[in-house]
Amino acid sequence: MKKSRAVTALVGVAAMVAATVPAAAPASAAPLGCQFSTPNLKWKASISNTAAYLNPAQWSAKYWHDTPTPVILTQVTSGANIAIADGNFGNVTFDGATRSGVDQTQAPSCASTGYWATGVVTWWNRYFTDDYSGQKKLSVMVHELGHALGLGHESHSSCSSVNIMETGTYQRYDVCGKYAPQAADINYVNALY
Repeated sequence: MKKSRAVTALVGVAAMVAATVPAAAPASAAPLGCQFSTPNLKWKASISNTAAYLNPAQWSAKYWHDTPTPVILTQVTSGANIAIADGNFGNVTFDGATRSGVDQTQAPSCASTGYWATGVVTWWNRYFTDDYSGQKKLSVMVHELGHALGLGHESHSSCSSVNIMETGTYQRYDVCGKYAPQAADINYVNALY
């Protein structure tokens, strides 16, 4: 009887220690070093070609909203933290970009607090994406919203390891078919918020 109580007490202490030690951020997390101060975010569509881009914009926000994270993305018409937009940047090296809400030619600025200093605009580069399927557009925007949430790029060669934050759309979508946040992406967001 004494041995049983000692084992029960030891298990109880181990459980208390495990419960009080905070979970470490994933070892391979690639944070940008900046994020929003709250996971309760508002987004708006700033889309010129609504027929081709509004649906992927809405689904991109929904995919992040529906993850098991604290992130809540609510669509609004004004007062948004994030704008989802389509524009033609020409034949450059990207099919999507995350920019400042003030100067859309610049990356968003991070305050000394580690939070975005301004709103963020996530863009499709229509030079490339006008020829993409709806699901491939979705892959680009879910990736860009990941940047807005504070995630950086990752690079993996195996499709089983590829996350939505994989650097290139070719590897992420064309080769691996990823268009929604993966478990590692979700873990990274949970570590930030």
